[in-house]
Amino acid sequence: MSKWTKRVLLGLVMSVLLPSSSMASSITIVSTFTSGLEGWTTTDPGAVFTQVAAGGNPGGYLSHDNSEQAIAQLVAPAAFLGNLSAFIGGTFSFDGNLLGAGGSFFDGPNGIPGGVFLDYGIIQLIGPTLSAQVDLLPGGATAPAGAWQTYSIGLNAAAWGLTPADFNTLMQNVTSLRITVEGLWGAEFQGIDNISLVSADASTTGVPVPEPASLLLVGLGLTVVAIRARRAL
Repeated sequence: MSKWTKRVLLGLVMSVLLPSSSMASSITIVSTFTSGLEGWTTTDPGAVFTQVAAGGNPGGYLSHDNSEQAIAQLVAPAAFLGNLSAFIGGTFSFDGNLLGAGGSFFDGPNGIPGGVFLDYGIIQLIGPTLSAQVDLLPGGATAPAGAWQTYSIGLNAAAWGLTPADFNTLMQNVTSLRITVEGLWGAEFQGIDNISLVSADASTTGVPVPEPASLLLVGLGLTVVAIRARRAL
């Protein structure tokens, strides 16, 4: 094999294997709370709900001091709503930190005196005709005291207790996404950071997917190599 042929083949291989701007990449929607609440609201009208500039995971974070007037849920802004079909197979996650507490645990989904409540770590996806929820911390729990912990759930039908068809329908039009951030009777001061939706694709699996243009380039290159080799005979 001639030096020219070797160089052409090496160039073709590198053009396919090296990352490029056109290679498939993940889609991410994330709130890091570096400059404000970023559109998030709370269902607790009496809560002290603010953005703190430092001490998050890292940087800024959401501070939620509940008032005991209502079960506290964070309500997502428009960026996290609508057609989320691109995120099927991906993940939803958030970071939590129990910054201060003075109460005892309750486990909402399993029922407690006075009724069934939503407790810490319950995520709700709500659409016009369908809804689903998962409990990331079952059994009555909250974020660790004084330390950041990441909680995540796969965005797939099995994880959310729906059929694939129903989950696809729900993800095509999500009208509300909520995170319960209360898990204690009494005083409770929660920190929340890095709420994110991440899609599943080549970048998350580590398997590069060549673009059609790259494959065409390889085909043309191999054709040129073959012609040169034939003329050399």
